[in-house]
Amino acid sequence: MKKALITAALTALIVTSCGKKGCTDAFADNPTPGAKRDDGSCTYTGKLTFWYSQDEYLADILPGGHDTLEYFIEDVSFGTFPADNSWTDATAPDCASIGVFQISTLDMGEQALKLHNWDVRDAEDGTVLYTGSDVFTGGQCFVIELQ
Repeated sequence: MKKALITAALTALIVTSCGKKGCTDAFADNPTPGAKRDDGSCTYTGKLTFWYSQDEYLADILPGGHDTLEYFIEDVSFGTFPADNSWTDATAPDCASIGVFQISTLDMGEQALKLHNWDVRDAEDGTVLYTGSDVFTGGQCFVIELQ
């Protein structure tokens, strides 16, 4: 009887201490409701906005004859955007702004923080105009000013 009580108590302790496994990060795309222990199953996407000021457009982009810009991350094209859409507001845009180039879902796999190399090229001749590397955070909006 004593042995059965000890076994039952140990079993209850093990079951309750383990808790439900799953993705415990609220910033992940797939958090598991009620999960107490992270099992490495979290996946992440980030949002990204590229922008440049009207001064940048007038000083560098327009004189260079760049009509359309193409945006790349890790040498993968995410699309083109007319070069004359410069940002004219006094403050930087965010990921909900209109009139700037946005990537709404940047796949980051299972990494909550991920270093990405990016560049912006002239869409017609492929000339690299801007380049950089930044660490993006899953579930967050990242804003890059081209200058």
